[in-house]
Amino acid sequence: MNIRKITLVTCIAFTGFQVTAQDLSTKIPAQAKLVVSINNKGIVVNSSPEILKDALINFGLYKDSNSNLTKGLQSDFNLDKQAYFYYTNTDSIQYVGFLAPLKENHKIKEHLFLDYDVLPSSKNYERRVSKDGETQVAWDNESLLILTGSLNDDYFRTEEISERFGLEFVSNNTGDWNYNEDLAVAADSAWATEEESFIEEPSATYETVYVQESIEEPISATEVEEAWETYEAPYVEAVAEAAAEVALDATYELEYPEVTEAEDTSEAYEDEWNWYSHLLSPEQEAKNDSIKKELFKDWISNDFSEYLNPENNLGKNSAIKISKNNHLVRIWVPNLDQLYGDIIPNEIVSMVYNLDMKNLKYGYKDATLDLIQEQYNLKFTAKVNVDDEMADYLKTITKNNFNKKLTNYIPKDYIAYSSLNISTEEYLKQLPKFITRWYMPIVEDEFFGIIATALEITLDEKAIGKVAKGDNLLFINELKKVTKEYVTYDYDEDYNYEEIKETKEEYVPDYLWMFTSEDQRLFKKILEYAISKEQIVFENGIYRKNAEYNSEDIYFLFKDNIVFVSSNLDQLTAIKENRFVNDTNANLKKDILSNPFNVRIKTAALLEITTKLEVPVSLVNNESLETLSEYGDIQVKVSKMKRNTIHSEMSIELPKRENNALQYILKNLFTETNLNSINEL
Repeated sequence: MNIRKITLVTCIAFTGFQVTAQDLSTKIPAQAKLVVSINNKGIVVNSSPEILKDALINFGLYKDSNSNLTKGLQSDFNLDKQAYFYYTNTDSIQYVGFLAPLKENHKIKEHLFLDYDVLPSSKNYERRVSKDGETQVAWDNESLLILTGSLNDDYFRTEEISERFGLEFVSNNTGDWNYNEDLAVAADSAWATEEESFIEEPSATYETVYVQESIEEPISATEVEEAWETYEAPYVEAVAEAAAEVALDATYELEYPEVTEAEDTSEAYEDEWNWYSHLLSPEQEAKNDSIKKELFKDWISNDFSEYLNPENNLGKNSAIKISKNNHLVRIWVPNLDQLYGDIIPNEIVSMVYNLDMKNLKYGYKDATLDLIQEQYNLKFTAKVNVDDEMADYLKTITKNNFNKKLTNYIPKDYIAYSSLNISTEEYLKQLPKFITRWYMPIVEDEFFGIIATALEITLDEKAIGKVAKGDNLLFINELKKVTKEYVTYDYDEDYNYEEIKETKEEYVPDYLWMFTSEDQRLFKKILEYAISKEQIVFENGIYRKNAEYNSEDIYFLFKDNIVFVSSNLDQLTAIKENRFVNDTNANLKKDILSNPFNVRIKTAALLEITTKLEVPVSLVNNESLETLSEYGDIQVKVSKMKRNTIHSEMSIELPKRENNALQYILKNLFTETNLNSINEL
């Protein structure tokens, strides 16, 4: 797949000029399982051709900013219309297509495809094919199509399909293997005999020589290999002889490699293992690869005309069309469940875990993801539509009202927080239905049905819901320095060791976690029991769990139907004594109370965190790390269901050094230094 060529063409399409052309969505096949819409006009309006060109040079897509190729590419593409990527997949083959709008008098042939082979024209389209035959290209006066792809290997993993195309086939179905007790006993006996004979060697002399040589003169790799082969040979011979003796009585026939000389046993043993693993030989693999390569070239050539002008297309699909200039990129998936099924390696999961993932249906329908720029704020939004059953389930468990009292204990100097509001009572009520729908189809076993019924009968959801309502709020206050003990070892010349205890200072998160509990009896009984075992101390209305080896003290407080858990005694004491200083940020409280899930990280604190935790940062240079203080917070939030749609958003406020967020990214993050740092990973 010539992805680099497609990436180059995509990026260059941002640098063209406007002309009128037909919308290219009519050239996207209706069976596309994923479509990426690129707002050429919006991207250029929010940056500039010069900034984009510099970014492309840093990416290595432009070798020379003054070359005729570079200058020519700027005049070929039309930014007035969207460009598209799309992905299709069948049981045997998958394709990736790229559609770009062209200017009327373009010279795309001379600028990009001189090294491609010429194909006969078709329907007013000029056509080209890459030298390897794996990328097909066509263009007319208004548009360009690049199509590439790959075969789906799972399709060829059956004997019937392999025979149809002349492929070498070896079954990997371990379920067809039969156990032979006589062979197993003979093999175990052979191993025990050889192990015993090995132990009976003059081990004292051998070990003495080995230790002395390891100190005075290292043993060469060749000597080690010869020693191993000398030991290994009798075992392989013994197993082969034992197998031959019981072969006539075996449930299936074994053909072990013939072993004649000790120096050949390593290779013979490897051949035996390959047989046992049911692997194709390198020659067989090469033959299959050659056949598959020719198959793909034939299939993409035959299919290309259907992709050039698909009769059934997405021309009337409004979901893939971007109408606002600040919406830069859109990803649309018509069936998220189906896409998951294509991505999950079903054969491997089935073989390893005995799960039939093809029957797993979450209830997800179409999904839309947008990259949006609002001045200096960059957002990734997602909308996922679900079926009625999934919608009812999510609406039920998220209708929990968040306890407003929890927002009275927001620390002023927190560096990160997370909130989760899922009704415990409703979740437990829905759990049997959840198990029946999502788990039973993939295990094909009534056992999960029994579990679902048992839960439905035995769980007292209302009582458990009073123990923990389901609203949770967690704050990371800061990183505090602690002294921790660790063990090291001191060895003498005879390798006798002495255990030495030492201490070191390091930073650990200081946190505050709280949740609503209307019935706190269970928690208090557990703590009282721990007090009787001298694992918990109760002082001044606060429980303290004594620190165990290399852990920190944990404190518990019960107040106003809220359970507080923290590593900070001063903070809990302030809460208990009603002198806690609360953060009064109205937007923060609004997010916590209205969204089932929130995460916020103060980006400015990341430099201090990475430094104190000694986290190796190699993705960006020191200068980029230092600019973190100019960033706004990173925020992730999931809203409550609206009709049958899940809404989520991730956003970050970028430094105000340029005119907008996109310009900052292109000019400051896509620098040659940063990209080289990433490439070195």
